Amino acid sequence: MTAPARMTGGMTEAIPGATTDPAHLEKARTLAKEDAVAGLRWLFASGLIVESKGDSPDCLRAFVGALPKDKPLLDLADLIESPQVRAVYQSAAYDTLARQDPALAWRLWSERAPGHADEPVVPIFLREFRTSGLKEAWQNLLRHRSGAVIAPSDFSVICQAAEFRDEDAAQAIRLLQEMPDGAGDVLLEDPRAVAALARHAPARLGEWLDALPADSQRDHAYAAMAWHCAARQDFRAAQTWLERIHNEGKREETLAHVRNQMSSTPVGTKVE
Repeated sequence: MTAPARMTGGMTEAIPGATTDPAHLEKARTLAKEDAVAGLRWLFASGLIVESKGDSPDCLRAFVGALPKDKPLLDLADLIESPQVRAVYQSAAYDTLARQDPALAWRLWSERAPGHADEPVVPIFLREFRTSGLKEAWQNLLRHRSGAVIAPSDFSVICQAAEFRDEDAAQAIRLLQEMPDGAGDVLLEDPRAVAALARHAPARLGEWLDALPADSQRDHAYAAMAWHCAARQDFRAAQTWLERIHNEGKREETLAHVRNQMSSTPVGTKVE
């Protein structure tokens, strides 16, 4: 039997609203059950292999959700030549597997490693984190593929998740600090991530910042620590973090917040 031809080139831009059109959703499910290869070609040609937003239904999710949950679900990705488009399909496939059968998702990702080293693990990792915590997700990651890594940008998603807890924050900081060549330090430039770390593990975040040279790229982290200290009515500590902020506008904004906290607090130390 001749193998199906690969899908080459980039992806056609979808018509606005097409990814969530009810008729398209139903067609995606039908093709998944009747002719998966034809279904994938239709998605590709129609520009419907796009990154899913949140948990809302779309054509790609409808398609992979109707496919049998086994290795062929992932083998279909090999028909897509574009690495970017292929990664989007693989992410949707692994996310679907991780929702329904996390153990199967981990096993297939591990088994496919020899010929598919670049397959995304983040969808599985994030589902594991949301149900079991960061420590368990990390252990599972290394259990299935020693030396595997999670990018700092993915830690940003984790930090901002509703399920993010104090123990997760401490674990995240440790893992980021252990990244080679200071690669994890880039997360300190992410305002939402550092705000979450300051809420959940302020002492660990402070220690991390103290161990690094002052850098204007970390102004969001210094500001987050100042906000945290002000909320605890520790205005002397807030002043110390304020003095590290390089950007004048950011410093003034943070100072205004600290002073507002002081005005509503019966006791405290004045921030000059």
